[in-house]
Amino acid sequence: MKMTLWLRTQTGTQREIRIKRETWTIKRVYGRIGYQTF
Repeated sequence: MKMTLWLRTQTGTQREIRIKRETWTIKRVYGRIGYQTF
C-alpha cells in the first residue's frame, strides 16, 4: 500500500515538473518574440 502511494506521488510530482518546465519554456519563447502579440 505504501509503495503504490509513493509511486502515485512520484508520477504526480513528475507531471507537475513537466508542466512547470513547459510553461516556463512557453513564457521564455513568447518573451523573446515580444509582448505586443498579446
